[in-house]
Amino acid sequence: MMLQGARDLPLSCVRVLTPWLVCLALVATSACKKSATESAVDAGDPMVSESRDDLVLAYMDQAGDFHVVSKPSQVPEKARDIVRVTDPTRELGGELVFVSDLRDARPDGSYPVRIIKRSVLEGMARERRAGRGPAVPQTPPTAPPPNLNPRDTPPVAAAQPNGAPDVIIYGADWCGPCHQAAAFLKSRNVPFVEKNIESDAAAAREMKDKLRQAGIRGGSIPVLDVRGKILVGFSQVAVSQALR
Repeated sequence: MMLQGARDLPLSCVRVLTPWLVCLALVATSACKKSATESAVDAGDPMVSESRDDLVLAYMDQAGDFHVVSKPSQVPEKARDIVRVTDPTRELGGELVFVSDLRDARPDGSYPVRIIKRSVLEGMARERRAGRGPAVPQTPPTAPPPNLNPRDTPPVAAAQPNGAPDVIIYGADWCGPCHQAAAFLKSRNVPFVEKNIESDAAAAREMKDKLRQAGIRGGSIPVLDVRGKILVGFSQVAVSQALR
């Protein structure tokens, strides 16, 4: 269909304008399709390479659990196809996350990075967890885990006098054990704070620094700072002992 304004133009002008209008329509259609799926990485997105030591890399094992490391070489071969990348200098926010394919490095030693929706990655994890049995809770439990036995957990010492939280939980929204740790601490009236290493780059950097100072190269989340003692993963007994 010819544009209304084009009817008043000389035929020669219409012939010149028509190709441009067609091109603009094609460009607009292409842009819409690209934004609806995955985005390509531009020069402003993170570079993933072995030389960087400030990244947080979260890989997914075959059971659907995520593990946190800082170097591509620390990611097992079977989990290198899609690795979540948290860069303390660049934040996407919202629903989008950086992921990298660590199977083949580029000539310069870096690995390709792309942007996907967070829900896509979480969906992959849920599918793997479903394949191994009951899924890990995705929302905080309303009560302590059923195997909680007061005889198995030492008494908790008094809170710190300076008002600082006794425990810092470094985790993520999708992390079931992170929510279990929070529920356990709440049931014992232990002051704590939760820090999301996915949405808070400063928290991710802080967690990495504490792991490095403790001589720990990485591990599963949650990572707990219990009055200065760093624990990887959640254990009721280990947390209670650290609070004594």
